[in-house]
Amino acid sequence: IQSQYTNFDVGNVGIGTTSPTEKLEVNGNIKSNGLVTAISTKSANYTVTANDNTLIAETAGITFTLPDASTARVGREYNFVNYTNGSITVTTTSGTGQFVWDNATLTTPSSSFFSNLTFGFKAYNGKWYLVHK
Repeated sequence: IQSQYTNFDVGNVGIGTTSPTEKLEVNGNIKSNGLVTAISTKSANYTVTANDNTLIAETAGITFTLPDASTARVGREYNFVNYTNGSITVTTTSGTGQFVWDNATLTTPSSSFFSNLTFGFKAYNGKWYLVHK
């Protein structure tokens, strides 16, 4: 058991590693029958991937680029948290009319979100819908 769980005293836990460098580090695949949420912080422009879930902006003025909504799994949701004192931008990789909220399709597939705001986009029918703000 000791080789599977290590470094409790310094606040890091490792499974399959004796020297974890994060709060939880797993050397191998993870299987879950429940929800696993990936949260990551970003301080520079970033293109969102299928592995992302919740993205936290640490720097004002950065841009997050969502994948094409028409290729995303229906219902796929990405959440954003802006902890900066300025705005951040969310855009998409393709075409116009990709963002919808308040029943209006935007002609520019980009929008700025101001400080201390949490919001999310969900893919449906080839568009990204603002689901909470």
